[in-house]
Amino acid sequence: MEKTPGYFYGNTTALRIKQMNENTKIIMIFKDPVEVAISIYAMWKAHKRPEVDGKNFVGMVTVTDENGKLKVNESSKIIQLCKYVLHAKTWIDIFGKKQVYAIDGSSFEVHPFKELKLLENFLNIKDFFRNDHFTFSKTKKKFCFSETSNDVQCLPPSKGRDHPNVSEEVKSLLKDYLKPFNERFVNLVNRTFVWS
Repeated sequence: MEKTPGYFYGNTTALRIKQMNENTKIIMIFKDPVEVAISIYAMWKAHKRPEVDGKNFVGMVTVTDENGKLKVNESSKIIQLCKYVLHAKTWIDIFGKKQVYAIDGSSFEVHPFKELKLLENFLNIKDFFRNDHFTFSKTKKKFCFSETSNDVQCLPPSKGRDHPNVSEEVKSLLKDYLKPFNERFVNLVNRTFVWS
């Protein structure tokens, strides 16, 4: 098993995986793209990426039109990364719908057992997960996995970094812009999401 979010973007990786093993099952986790946009910005800022140098989140994803009205910066790399349908289509075109599974990341955070049971079914593997495998961490504010009470596995310290405060106005602007892309994405993967 390999887990690297960067693989999702572009078709080179998908083609190489297909050449290595055409029967590979592809599992993708999707969260609210507006929240993902904010998270990408926070990660880039933490890693001191040049794209972020001196820019706040709003400055990276919006522009002001000639009337002084805020609108989405369609050429923003962050916005392009959050158009899931454009990237997921590549994987489905290469592997087919039967080999690609989309997990609702927002549902997974709240109901990990339910989502993992659906995944076991997709992978056609025997039942492993039980509801009591998951305990809520008040520190991380997330569910953690534990086969035994002494073996709790949770997010490492590098995960869960602080995100910038973003106004509801900007979130709404992004949500409205991404809505048609999200609708196409839902139709492509044949699954609804908490955030869609």
